[in-house]
Amino acid sequence: MRFWLCLVLAFLACVCPVGGNAQSTVRTPGASAARPSSTEPSVPAASKASRDESGPDGKANPPLPSVRTLNTFERWSLIWAAVTSIATLGTTLLVLVAAVLAYRQIREANKGRQLESTLNILRYLDSNEHRLTRSLVFRPDFPEKLKQVVSQDPSWKTLNSFLERESEGRVNYHQLRSYMASLEHISILVLNDLAPDEIIEMYFGRLIPHHWSVLEPLITSIRGSFLPTDFLQHLEILNKLLSARVLMLSPRQRSRLKRKALMERRLARDRESVTLEGQPGQPSISGMASAAKD
Repeated sequence: MRFWLCLVLAFLACVCPVGGNAQSTVRTPGASAARPSSTEPSVPAASKASRDESGPDGKANPPLPSVRTLNTFERWSLIWAAVTSIATLGTTLLVLVAAVLAYRQIREANKGRQLESTLNILRYLDSNEHRLTRSLVFRPDFPEKLKQVVSQDPSWKTLNSFLERESEGRVNYHQLRSYMASLEHISILVLNDLAPDEIIEMYFGRLIPHHWSVLEPLITSIRGSFLPTDFLQHLEILNKLLSARVLMLSPRQRSRLKRKALMERRLARDRESVTLEGQPGQPSISGMASAAKD
């Protein structure tokens, strides 16, 4: 509002005259003065002046207030105020444009970092041994056979023999664990917004839910040897998010749901740690912290 007011005042100061009479008569060269019409009766000048100064009721009109003209200093002050306002507005626009460009550069750099990390993991998953493991997991008869073997509480040697027999010696237990660890690494990146959700949804939207349904008996068996649910915990969270089609929501909604899922997982781990601390044969967390300080 101040900017536009100063600009209007500066314009008026430039176009309006500074001194002299407010009224002036402009004559065109060669033009003659206007003569009174022969049909109009002549009226003395004094009568005209008295008529102009009096109102309809015969009373005299009040005198017009005098208007003070601006001097040179005031005119230049208004001009410089307008120039200052224009310069301030231009500076503000430049700062806003620079902020927008910086935000876009940061966003593009973040996308490049996400894409690079995802491509590295996809390249690792595309190795020959992982392709063989993935083909074995996708076999129609493999889920039922794996469930039968895991129900017998086998050792890792028994699982290794089972995998080598089913894959004709091309997949072993170590390769299967490495493949599951790669899926866990991808899940960590996705849950911490370090991988593009669109690529993950397109590439892993059906793969991870299928793998989780097939490998869940084996994962549960392995968790029995460690903390109950620490093994592949991020993969389990990502499986729930993909099954609920969360990655297809808006960026703000899926980020909020990711943070909520991670927070719930941390609270669950805290409760599990308190439960395990009181069990016989389990080292207490306080004792482990004291030993680490020593």
